Amino acid sequence: EGEGGGGGREIKRNEGKFCTTKPFLISEFSTTVLPAKIGELYTGLQVKVQQEASENSVLISALPYEEGCAPVRVDNLCRKTLIIFSQSNNEERFHQLPPSQTQLYTWDDPMGPRGLSWRVLE
Repeated sequence: EGEGGGGGREIKRNEGKFCTTKPFLISEFSTTVLPAKIGELYTGLQVKVQQEASENSVLISALPYEEGCAPVRVDNLCRKTLIIFSQSNNEERFHQLPPSQTQLYTWDDPMGPRGLSWRVLE
């Protein structure tokens, strides 16, 4: 329901709370998971962008995050190695994955390239 600060988007939820997300493209018809913040809670939000039958309008559906809908799962199967990864071309935000751990991931920049860069630390 309008633009939030910092180029993000705010979506008003039924409970009257706002959910803030990163900007996303509405010119590409797809479903993606956006990182979202509701109050102090970090979560995910499924966003489906599709063209209406009339082809003159776009329908944007916001759905709660459901298990299994994250676009990427990173498994660190090493016993002593830390994996550090980020979205390609996004050097601002890195994620650390300790040994023998799994992490679900969605794009920090939904409008950026959809690829991962990573390195390991022993």
